[in-house]
Amino acid sequence: MDLLQVLHDWGWVGVLVLFAMDKVWPWFTNTVFPAKVKREEEERQFQRKLDERRITAMENVATTVEKALREMSQAMQTGNSNVTMALTVQNERMAQLSGEQRDHDKFTQRALGDVRNSLALMQNDDATRAKKGRQL
Repeated sequence: MDLLQVLHDWGWVGVLVLFAMDKVWPWFTNTVFPAKVKREEEERQFQRKLDERRITAMENVATTVEKALREMSQAMQTGNSNVTMALTVQNERMAQLSGEQRDHDKFTQRALGDVRNSLALMQNDDATRAKKGRQL
């Protein structure tokens, strides 16, 4: 609304009302109702502090989650390396055991062959003695 329009429609009273609304009313409310203004300001400050707390809490949660994820990832890597190391050690032990088993099998086969040869020689000796004993 234009000032000339207000002056034309309402006259000087309209201009005074506009001036009063702009300059006098805030002064009047601040001096007559200071408790209300103070309370509103306190509510705004309280709301601002509450918003700051919420933001801080969200930042802290984000930091905590990030830290927990980092630790969890690190623990998983450590666990994986431990499992891999345990499997490697187990494979080495199995290879050693398999080698020892092969050596034992070779020894057993040689010992069995030696026993068979000894038995065969003993039987041949017994047969030879028996023949010699018959010949005498």
